[in-house]
Amino acid sequence: MATQEIEKAPHAVRRRVVLFPLPFQGHLSPMLQLAELLRARGLAVTVLHTDFNAPDPARHPELAFVSIHEALPHEATSPDADIVAQLLALNSGCEAPFREALASLLLLREDVACVVVDGQWYAALGAAGALGVPVLALRTDSAATFGSLLAFPRLRDAGYVPIKEKRSDGTTSSCRSWSRSACATSSASTAATWTRCAASSPASPTPCGPPRQGFFSTRSTPSRRRSWPG
Repeated sequence: MATQEIEKAPHAVRRRVVLFPLPFQGHLSPMLQLAELLRARGLAVTVLHTDFNAPDPARHPELAFVSIHEALPHEATSPDADIVAQLLALNSGCEAPFREALASLLLLREDVACVVVDGQWYAALGAAGALGVPVLALRTDSAATFGSLLAFPRLRDAGYVPIKEKRSDGTTSSCRSWSRSACATSSASTAATWTRCAASSPASPTPCGPPRQGFFSTRSTPSRRRSWPG
């Protein structure tokens, strides 16, 4: 009914939702699906995006696409980069451009209802909040994945992460939990990023920890799961 009314009154002012997906296909697709659902309910939708792996506006002609024109270091775009280091570099490189792009929309007096960012954009969560815009995070993780993220602070406190691997020469090194073979080439920077990952908390979110704000999820989480913050 709402969509039909808007079609009858094309000049009616519509509230706008701003979306900011992470520039990877598994994150772009659900965010764009959400965009189409919101548009079908009568909301105007603007998709802020990076120049890196940008979505194709021609496939979504009813949506507005605006690039934030970021400048990213090599580790943010390299397919061989450590995933945690990559997420940290993306957040660092996109925080200011995202804030400027969102501020420009607000200067146009757009009636922005809220901003929805990917759950890994912890820097964008803070930037949108600083501009006084309601902000939500979209997470499409399974309940099991979300539960594992909640466990990081406890694993840190127990000394399990970063994982320590003992080498044949008697020394130890940190390695990624899902790829123990990486220990042979693990670097100090990798160990540092995993230390930061394990230090995630409601007051200091990281790519490995849930954001402080609420989140959408395309999968239901059992009621016995503890919400963040606990």
